[in-house]
Amino acid sequence: MEKKSYKKEKLAEAIKENLSLILLEESNNELFLALTITGVKLSKDLRKAIILYTHLEGNKENILVSLNKAKGFFRTNLAKRLKTKYIPELIFEWDSFMEQMIYEG
Repeated sequence: MEKKSYKKEKLAEAIKENLSLILLEESNNELFLALTITGVKLSKDLRKAIILYTHLEGNKENILVSLNKAKGFFRTNLAKRLKTKYIPELIFEWDSFMEQMIYEG
């Protein structure tokens, strides 16, 4: 059983909140306006962050390409907002939980 780390949980929540604000306030890509960050999973060493997201229009491929192109922008802006030694690598992943609930529920 994995022991929960307060630091890890706090950093994950800070990344989620700040990345959501960056998407709304600082990004000029209209695709990101309907995007929701649903969660952040950090690796044990805090070097990688899996960013779970959904989008109202649901065009997974175009959104993922746009998110991946903007990774550097996101990390730079997170570095300005977060007081941490290292900003993790961002890995974007579609959150299929809602789809599973609708179609399998």
